[in-house]
Amino acid sequence: MKIKIRLIAVVLIAFALTLMGCEPTYDLNVNITKVQDKITLNVDEVLEFDYKTLFTIKSDTSNVEVKDEYLDLSNLKAEVGTYYVICTYQNKIASINVE
Repeated sequence: MKIKIRLIAVVLIAFALTLMGCEPTYDLNVNITKVQDKITLNVDEVLEFDYKTLFTIKSDTSNVEVKDEYLDLSNLKAEVGTYYVICTYQNKIASINVE
């Protein structure tokens, strides 16, 4: 009985150590560059515009494709105003004004 308990304990500890080692690693040399500081759009273009074209991401010497999931478009509205588009990749952030 004691052997089974020890075996279970060893397996649980090994599993816990495996999970602790699965944290994501981030490249320290990531740069997000905005193509321009602000963009002016017509009201009817705001929800249709491809905001990925406004950012470039470089990791060391290679370019990283800007994906929709990197962009926060949550505050955009199809009405006159000033809004922000935020690009986040590996804990780096850049934003552009949308008018």
